[in-house]
Amino acid sequence: MKVLHVGWVSNSINNIIALKNWGYEVYVLDTQVPKNINAHNLLKKYISKSHIFNLYENINDKNFNKKKYFKAFLSRYDKNIWKTKDYIKGLPQVDLVFFTWGVGVAPEIKLLSDGYPNTPFVHNLLTFPTSEKSILREMFELKLYKDIIKGIDGLIYASENMKKFIEKKYTESKNISSTTIPQGFCETYFPNTHLEKLSDKDNKKHIVFLGRFNNGNWNYVEKELCKLARDDIVIHCSSLSDIKNRKNFETFQPFDGNELISGDLATYITQFDASISTYNITKKRTRYSTSLPSRFLFPLISQLPIILPSGKLEACENFILNNGNGYIYKNIEEINDWLNDDECFNKAKKNSKVVANKMILDKKNHPINLFIQKLM
Repeated sequence: MKVLHVGWVSNSINNIIALKNWGYEVYVLDTQVPKNINAHNLLKKYISKSHIFNLYENINDKNFNKKKYFKAFLSRYDKNIWKTKDYIKGLPQVDLVFFTWGVGVAPEIKLLSDGYPNTPFVHNLLTFPTSEKSILREMFELKLYKDIIKGIDGLIYASENMKKFIEKKYTESKNISSTTIPQGFCETYFPNTHLEKLSDKDNKKHIVFLGRFNNGNWNYVEKELCKLARDDIVIHCSSLSDIKNRKNFETFQPFDGNELISGDLATYITQFDASISTYNITKKRTRYSTSLPSRFLFPLISQLPIILPSGKLEACENFILNNGNGYIYKNIEEINDWLNDDECFNKAKKNSKVVANKMILDKKNHPINLFIQKLM
């Protein structure tokens, strides 16, 4: 069976590998402008070069990504898009088209509908909506998707919150086949071994943060983490974060795509006691209520309990409440008490092992694989 995966290669290698490991002959249509050369070089280790296509190969307009959404919304395509439609005619015929991410692939869903009129379209919604802070952009995305959703045969929701939100916005979505499953990772991403805990060496708790600090935006969480860092709690984060001479902060070099896929990052973070997932969110946005960000999901495969602020990431909160694999705090000073409560902390660690086993994406009986088989 042949599957065409559509989306940004840099965001989708995990899903592409899973499709291959499920036994499909996979073709890849990259929609990123400009093309991410490093991601393509990495992908070629798993997918034949002859099976990889770049939809906008010859487009160099730096504003093209923004323009294409308005063109799709208005159903008016400029000369570059018309060339793209001709390009689509040369793509291989497949049994299913699999789109990954959020509204970012909406224009391509519309474009490919002519080239694959009788082929099932599945949209793997990892983030919906994608707008981080702009309410106007969120409104635009929702209007754009209202037209797009009519051409979709299968929806994969990342959370129950996302499913409820979409079904409320688009009543027609209730008639579309769907499944709800958090994003997993292929086994190659998982730890190769489990390292000795740093806390066993120095009797301090060690917390990892897999985001980065950017002053002034939604990633700026330094002040919050500084309240957590103390004599008996050490925060570990990427050296890309702007941390200078902060007490009880330690940094590590960022890991590249190869090191993620090989399990090096997952192995490295097994030495920590827990992971904290947070954002500098001052106003409620739908994205954070419906989606499960990578900084939350990735530590799950290393069996780390997750520490989460209350009221910021609703879908993540529900995940922890359902699985018992972490702690949701209202006041950051509570975290130290939880870390040192042996009964509660050990229970979260035990549950984290169970969660990790559920996160293996490329098992043949994974719910997403079973779901798309029914649509073929």
